[in-house]
Amino acid sequence: MRKTLLLLFGSILTGTACAGPDDAGIAAGAIRELRAAEQAFADAFAARDYDRFASFIHDDAVFSGRDGPLQGKEAVLAVWQHYFETEQAPFRWAPDRVLVSADGNSGATTGPVWDGSGRHVAAFSSTWMRQLDGSWQVVFDLSPSCPPPPGT
Repeated sequence: MRKTLLLLFGSILTGTACAGPDDAGIAAGAIRELRAAEQAFADAFAARDYDRFASFIHDDAVFSGRDGPLQGKEAVLAVWQHYFETEQAPFRWAPDRVLVSADGNSGATTGPVWDGSGRHVAAFSSTWMRQLDGSWQVVFDLSPSCPPPPGT
């Protein structure tokens, strides 16, 4: 009985208590899509493509900032635009862990952040939401230890 309860509790924590074979397919597809979205977000930053970068940020997004939370896309971009003022990106990141909900409509990504010389300097953690058109947008970003924007 105790083993059964532990297995049930573990399944609930991982969101798979009621997942069937179709749910596993949804989750696997969503994981691939979300990993690709996170990587495209990072690639837009590295390529200095501000408009593409901005397209991944939800209108109601909240990003952690050096002086408190940045609430809303406008506030996020007001700070992040300074990271685009240099020819080379001051840092880069890549997802190393991707999780999605059983319905495949929300997820989280985490991974390392490297400075311009390739030295590991931080970690990021982002929460994403699938949009009606099937695209993914960041709704929460908790990366408090990213380097400050140039000139700040």
